Amino acid sequence: MKKAFGSFVLILLVQYSFAQGILPDLTFSGDGKVETWVYPSSQHSKCIAFQADGKFLVAGGQYFSADWTALVRYNPDGSIDTGFHFLDNEVEIEAICIQPDGKIICTTKKGLIRLHSNGDIDSGFATSLTDELEGYTHMETAILPNGKVVSGGFKLNPSSGFYVAVFNPNGKPDLAFAQAGLFKHHPTATDFIFSLKCQQDGKIVVAGCSVPTGSARTTLYRLLPNGDLDSTFGVDGAIRELQLGISEGLDLHIQSDGKIVVAGYGQHQGEHTACLIRYTPDGTRDLTFGIDGVCFIPELTQHTGVMSLPNGKIMVHGINQEQYFGAIVQLSADGFLEPDFGENGVFFTSVVGGMDETMSIHHLESNKIAVLHSPVNHHNHNGMVLAKYILDFNVGLLNPGSDFKENMLVYPNPIADLLTVKFTLNAPESVGVDLYDLSGRLITRLSHGRQFDAGEHTESYQISPDVPAGNYTMVLSIQGNPVSSIQIMKK
Repeated sequence: MKKAFGSFVLILLVQYSFAQGILPDLTFSGDGKVETWVYPSSQHSKCIAFQADGKFLVAGGQYFSADWTALVRYNPDGSIDTGFHFLDNEVEIEAICIQPDGKIICTTKKGLIRLHSNGDIDSGFATSLTDELEGYTHMETAILPNGKVVSGGFKLNPSSGFYVAVFNPNGKPDLAFAQAGLFKHHPTATDFIFSLKCQQDGKIVVAGCSVPTGSARTTLYRLLPNGDLDSTFGVDGAIRELQLGISEGLDLHIQSDGKIVVAGYGQHQGEHTACLIRYTPDGTRDLTFGIDGVCFIPELTQHTGVMSLPNGKIMVHGINQEQYFGAIVQLSADGFLEPDFGENGVFFTSVVGGMDETMSIHHLESNKIAVLHSPVNHHNHNGMVLAKYILDFNVGLLNPGSDFKENMLVYPNPIADLLTVKFTLNAPESVGVDLYDLSGRLITRLSHGRQFDAGEHTESYQISPDVPAGNYTMVLSIQGNPVSSIQIMKK
């Protein structure tokens, strides 16, 4: 068999929905999303957590129930995990995270609690700082690299600034951090933090806004492991954005290289516009990102979730200007919209979002992401909506030496029952076409080692009605050796 090592396969994304590079994961609840009955306890709070086994937890409240607390766990396929029960309706959960051992940390109005993996309260974990934090809104909690727990939030009525608290693994305050485990800061008239992240060196970064003179300004702080402001970050441990007009930092992400990406909004050409800002580890604007360190996206009002993928690309969740539908954005590593994703970098979901409501984005296994939407009108929805998507449907070459020549077409996508493949061979070859599910299990063999002459071929394959709707991988083989694959969706 001859190998044309100088050629390669270019899989063209010929259908609009296929060209977006993102499709709903139909293995998740059948249509890619789950409507929960859980509402966020506070705006922008981080009230979702993903377990290592693919299950996920959503926490908040039930507006139409006598019981306030709602904490529910779902299986990876979107079904409810009936083996998980949290029965205490006397606490109001605002933020959650999961320890490496699977235990669940919940930040509540009555302090931190810890749950076993089945939902039972861990009596060996102390509830503390309840008096000092009374009236505060808790936005995010996380596990520090040393296993300690950190929590952060703010108090609005009366305005008392923000706090960061660190707890030992047993739940008691870390007396070596700030003032007996608690850092409080109130440098301007009003100070909010909406997001909290931990660096690998134990430093803690928070993002939100300050209101020194009546207009909000995006503000970040970084704390040392002992609770002091980090004087090497920004100006005396703080960054206050003065060039974006009215602005807020609603979420932040720390990249593997230590750079910090903040998602929120600012003023662009006189409009309230979604934007991302990236900073170097010392808190200066990263001028290699976007334009002067900022990426504005005029199609969207604000970003409320940000993350980066292993390939360096940046994913953002937000809402559009008019209909308040959720939107997913993909940027290159240097902060520019990816033209092959969605419509010039923006993919609008079918889920109605909400102004100033909880929305977040998370990277799952492989090329899957999850986004959490909070509806604009609670009466028309059952609660927050979690949706899963698959990215990068062009999987590309499995082998750098390809026997295909020029372009290969696969269409339509999504498919109903008929799939057409157009390809050109450099030489006579035996070609196989197989369909696998996303776990790698063979679903059906469309063509097994059929001989083709050199030249151009167009072949159509009937997909059995027994194959359920969902996402699959189509693999082409030459003499039994896989040489290229692409993901497709069956309606």
